Amino acid sequence: MKLPFKNKSKNPTKDDKALFDWAINLKDDGQARRQVYEAQWYENISAYCGDLWAEYDMNQKKLVEPDKPDWKVRLPVNLVQPAVRTEYAKLLKNRPMIDCLARADNRGDLNSARVGDQVLNNYIEYDLFMPKHRRRMLQWVLICGMGGVFVDHDPSAMGDQEVLV
Repeated sequence: MKLPFKNKSKNPTKDDKALFDWAINLKDDGQARRQVYEAQWYENISAYCGDLWAEYDMNQKKLVEPDKPDWKVRLPVNLVQPAVRTEYAKLLKNRPMIDCLARADNRGDLNSARVGDQVLNNYIEYDLFMPKHRRRMLQWVLICGMGGVFVDHDPSAMGDQEVLV
């Protein structure tokens, strides 16, 4: 694998190679940790979409449908969708309460907590479109069993925030 470096005129140093090896190891470790859950994710998504007989093949890394005899009838009764929709409606019935707590009872901490509440409930909720991201995250969690919301700040993005579900 060719090492990508910004300065093409100089030869890579030991530190450059060590940093590159560290990044590759970090990526490989993340893929290995994800692989444990990936089969369950794909099978859950296919069941939610109505393909109840699909199985994840670890060798091919894709969903496959096992062969069935011609005389056998497969009658789908998909109870996954109603269960997900019911829990989804229960969780989204009320907007979550987000609070900032003061560390101490002095005036500065109380004011900081009040400002934090206003920032969370006004700015974060509406400027970052958190209701939309919360709906996406909850649907993913209900179908796959795990999920989260990650907010990344990039100062070079001129005020834009990236929200990953």
